[in-house]
Amino acid sequence: RRRWRSGERRRAVTISLAFIPFAVAFWGGDPLMEMGLLDAPYVSSFAYLAMILVVAYELAADVAGAAELSDEVKEGERRWRALLDNVELFVTEVDDDGRITYVNPYFARVSGWTPAEIVGRSFAEIVPGEGRADLAAISDGSDVMEESAPRDMSFLTQSGEPRDALWASVSLMDSGGRRIGALSVGSDVTDRLQAETARDRAIEELQEFKRQLEDENLFLRQELETTHGFADIVGESDALVYVLHRVEQVAATDTTVLIEGETGVGKELVARAIHRRSLRATRPFITVDCGALPANLIESELFGHEKGSFTGAMGLRKGRFELAHGGTIFLDEIGELPPDLQVKLLRVLETGEFSRVGASRSQTVDARVIAATNRHLEAEVEAGRLREDLFYRVHVYPITVPPLRERPEDIPLLVHHFVRRLSGHLGKEIDTVPGPTMRRLTEYGWPGNVRELQNVLERSVILSDGSALGLPPGFGAARAASPGPIQTDLNVPLDTLEREHIRNVLASTEWKIEGENGAAGRLGLKPSTLRSRMKKHGIRRES
Repeated sequence: RRRWRSGERRRAVTISLAFIPFAVAFWGGDPLMEMGLLDAPYVSSFAYLAMILVVAYELAADVAGAAELSDEVKEGERRWRALLDNVELFVTEVDDDGRITYVNPYFARVSGWTPAEIVGRSFAEIVPGEGRADLAAISDGSDVMEESAPRDMSFLTQSGEPRDALWASVSLMDSGGRRIGALSVGSDVTDRLQAETARDRAIEELQEFKRQLEDENLFLRQELETTHGFADIVGESDALVYVLHRVEQVAATDTTVLIEGETGVGKELVARAIHRRSLRATRPFITVDCGALPANLIESELFGHEKGSFTGAMGLRKGRFELAHGGTIFLDEIGELPPDLQVKLLRVLETGEFSRVGASRSQTVDARVIAATNRHLEAEVEAGRLREDLFYRVHVYPITVPPLRERPEDIPLLVHHFVRRLSGHLGKEIDTVPGPTMRRLTEYGWPGNVRELQNVLERSVILSDGSALGLPPGFGAARAASPGPIQTDLNVPLDTLEREHIRNVLASTEWKIEGENGAAGRLGLKPSTLRSRMKKHGIRRES
């Protein structure tokens, strides 16, 4: 009793229990002797009593330990159940047949199923069809042994609403090592996934809005270029007047136009003039330089692409034809199109239909096509580089823009036009073009045509200190070394003419490509463009 009160309950119980077998052995000795199991002297001996006491103590200790262990197990189970009942995680237990044997209160609260309604049912009954494939892996506990755990799987609430959860499971085994079920713990990620979906949708809407702004900016940028890019066609020569007459004749129609002419003559200005005088004047004017686009991007630029149609296609993109819907699309250097794109362009011209890259259906576009080339397209057809049917489709109404050397009377008008614009743009006050300067400008051959004239005048305005225009150093020497006007034999391909132009200008500059008095500036080209043309024509400096 003293030990019990002092807190040594286990020792008190052990000692008390130890007296039970001792008493049985002491007072039950006669029957044992009568059965011949013990000798009378041995029962009465001290050794016998000690042995009985030790054995009794050990047995009592085991009994007391088992009782205490049972209490600890019960306490552990109580704590475990308290944890499962209060944690904000889904906890479910299924037997080996996949039938639910336990759900915690959090699962019941979120799902709307009471334990009485859900226990005994197959878990598969509350899993949507698309999640059945994951159910086996989750319910058999295999995922906890692999790096892929946890696994995403949704279940249906009592109202039929799907809830998304990340699940991890562990198999339950009996004492013989046989699997009897699985315990699964899931984290509710429905709200997070809905937030992510809303975020992704908002991002897609922003990207679409951005694309629309980019499309509008492209249109506005091109309109600004029309306003500030010297878009007016200046001149009064008979050759130019005839070109403008041809423009007036065709502008009000939707006829496809082909503008032919050397590099730098102003083919795009003629195309813009047609658009401004057409019924589509208030709609977009979209330009495409077919010769400047990489072969692998031309189709995407012309017709657009769907999201994921190729590496780098992060979103849907409209092509130039789609942007030109209701307006005009200008295809510069159409002779540079690869054969496969010629087929698709022909389809647009014939049917008005096209398909974005990666799209499964076609769509219709209403856009007027104006094409331009510096090549002799008939020779391209004969050489097999241009489809004959495409040639006839674009060659409906040809307009040939004459080179500047064939209309020298327009040069003074162009000089005054450019000097006035450039002076204001560059902050100069040049109001005089001396006679000798104008004469040298008029006598020059201008292989780069109007573009070269504009570039030379821009350098002249920058270098001029007073109110009179002066020419850059070396311009006279370049004129003396420059070739005379090149004969425009209609039987000579424009490629040949361009190649000879470039060769002659390079020779006159001693093969200096860029910088002051370089061939690129004289031709009105960027140095990179000139190098590209040299590579295309196989032009190399002779050693």
